[in-house]
Amino acid sequence: MIKVNNNDYKLMLLDTNIISEICNNIDTRKCFLEKCFLDDNNYIAFCITPETIFELEKASKVYELFKNIFIDNFPSLLTKFQKGILEQEIERFITNKDVDPILFSIQGKEKFEKIFEIEKIKKLVANEKNKYPSIVKHGENKRDELNNSIMTIISTHDHDSLESLLGIKIPDDIFNNKDKLHEKMKKEVSDGMFEYYLKDKIKENIINYYVENSKNIPKELLESIDQFEIKQFPSIALSEFCFHQKVHNSKKELGNNDVSDLIISSVVPYVDIVITENFQANLYKQAIGKKYIPKIECLTLADLKNTNHHF
Repeated sequence: MIKVNNNDYKLMLLDTNIISEICNNIDTRKCFLEKCFLDDNNYIAFCITPETIFELEKASKVYELFKNIFIDNFPSLLTKFQKGILEQEIERFITNKDVDPILFSIQGKEKFEKIFEIEKIKKLVANEKNKYPSIVKHGENKRDELNNSIMTIISTHDHDSLESLLGIKIPDDIFNNKDKLHEKMKKEVSDGMFEYYLKDKIKENIINYYVENSKNIPKELLESIDQFEIKQFPSIALSEFCFHQKVHNSKKELGNNDVSDLIISSVVPYVDIVITENFQANLYKQAIGKKYIPKIECLTLADLKNTNHHF
């Protein structure tokens, strides 16, 4: 939430698909705008990620509607890149300074189109997207490694020893069904290891931040680097959790859109409302339940069309 002219504005993040639906479907647009402004005391500021602007521009009709509907009429804010948010989280760990996810205001189509940084930002996004295939490949490799490990474990353990290894009870009907057993194992092993992996990932990002910026790691940070809580770095926690779930608990083939969701997820802990597709909204709710991120309102397209639901 931010304060503008003594009014508290809720920060609302819309993903690319939701913005496209609002732009293309008049009924959805009407429902959305009515919900946003039904209450005179309900102030909404729209958050747009650099990745979303990059994707919207590919569809010229939608892009123009986006500028007419959002940029030209309502408080609109461009969010920082994932790296910028992570750097602030690292600084906060030492200084307790609040994280600000906003890069700058982009309200007003004329102003938006004249901001020279927009072209620079689009180039930065394009450079980041060049890394997407390697991230997808890494995810596929991790999935293959886990599957191979599980097959080895299953083939070398009987029912009792497998239960002892995992520390759980495995019903006979699951143990005797190879496919069900594999899925059960995949969830137990991947989810059980995730928080260990996540803590290592956070430490790796902290160290890389200082190395890349040619800075000495502060003494107080070195002394406390193993004592942090995952929720102190929600941008990494949510991004990695979402990607982990897509890699290990989904049968869908990984693609560049999954990486894009990972990048956009880094902003989510710092908004009040996020509207996205069902699968992603469910992941955010799971992350809230695990206390990786603060409690926020996670909505879907169905919520926009539900006349009984208000922001």
